[in-house]
Amino acid sequence: EILSRIRHGGVIPRPAIGSLDGDRVTFTDGTEVAADAIVYCTGFRMAFPFLPAGCPAGPRQEAVELYKRVVAPDRPGLYFVGLIRPVGSITRLVEAQARWVARIVDGEASLPSTDVMREEIDVYLKAIEARYGRTEGASIQVDVGSYLRELDALQDA
Repeated sequence: EILSRIRHGGVIPRPAIGSLDGDRVTFTDGTEVAADAIVYCTGFRMAFPFLPAGCPAGPRQEAVELYKRVVAPDRPGLYFVGLIRPVGSITRLVEAQARWVARIVDGEASLPSTDVMREEIDVYLKAIEARYGRTEGASIQVDVGSYLRELDALQDA
């Protein structure tokens, strides 16, 4: 569907982001736009050089610390959809993540307190480390079945 939307002008691909200033985005080719949202497609390279140090997936982060692998607890309004490495297909998981984020943004779903989110992140990262060790990218590893059930439960919350 994305290729059709690009072809018909519904989605406009842009070059890499050079810098962010409020809602202004400056691309590496020098063009600028005001943006309500940014969809940053990294392919297989996990890099977000425009995020400041201390962001959950920013420079020099050893582990990606996101509630339910999506929400940045200390950065309200910052969501990471698709920043997962499933054992299986990613499509259904990303669709479920996107539906949940849409519900949060629309006010139909709410997030727990920052402390509760951090506790969930800690439990998750300890389980991942026990399973995979401390390897690069392990913190975004998910099992399709259990993660999809987790996301589906959030749709009903």
